[in-house]
Amino acid sequence: PIQPKVSGIVVNIPVKNNQLVQKGDLLVQLDERDYRARLAQTEADLALAIAAAGNASHGGQASAQVASARANAAAARSSIEQAQANADKARKDLERTRELVAKKMITPQALDTAEAAARGAAAQLAAVRQTAESAGEQVSASTAALTAAQAKVAAARAVRDMAANQLA
Repeated sequence: PIQPKVSGIVVNIPVKNNQLVQKGDLLVQLDERDYRARLAQTEADLALAIAAAGNASHGGQASAQVASARANAAAARSSIEQAQANADKARKDLERTRELVAKKMITPQALDTAEAAARGAAAQLAAVRQTAESAGEQVSASTAALTAAQAKVAAARAVRDMAANQLA
């Protein structure tokens, strides 16, 4: 029995009725236009997937997002050090101001100012720490997106290969 591997429109039957054929002889020729169009579409889909994920020779959108997220996380971590230094200075200034107010060397208004500065620096430190945590989470999310984009490349490549096999 003869079973086709693919379906399609027959454009030519090069054998005659009751003609003896050998294994590998062409029995029917199908119209290739649909298969070529499908192959072109799958190649375009693969190119889009590669553009999103990148490859060995150039980074894609997902790779760029990972790099950007890592840079933002590094900047946020360095901002923590600056905010911590500011908070430490404000706390020490507050301690000195309390001592000077207790000795009546400066006015209580200076203490209010130092307390406000210390609270502001502590709040800034908390905000910077939260930003750094968020930046770290963004690195994880963009890394997962890169993994998904790479999986889409593999899937697009498999679909393209199947379309190429149908044309062969």
